[in-house]
Amino acid sequence: MRFTDHSVRFRVIIEMLKPDKPDSATTLKGLDYIDVPGLSKREYRLNFFAHKEGTFSAKVRNIDMWSFLTVSSLAFCHLRFIKSLPLCVVF
Repeated sequence: MRFTDHSVRFRVIIEMLKPDKPDSATTLKGLDYIDVPGLSKREYRLNFFAHKEGTFSAKVRNIDMWSFLTVSSLAFCHLRFIKSLPLCVVF
């Protein structure tokens, strides 16, 4: 929630923490920027695709683009995804 009356643009940085090596079979994507109007909130959508089993973790950071002197993360979250084999039902 933005508590000021002016809108702010945030740069979103997505860092994959696990696995250490990037793999083309797993992707985590979202928009590079998000605009949040004053005195409101905005949802951010991530798309996760995995073509193999495993546990994946990532860190998503929001950086205020208008604070030129101090570039710091205003908000961040750690995400963990677990991909398992799909259940098959055979009739």
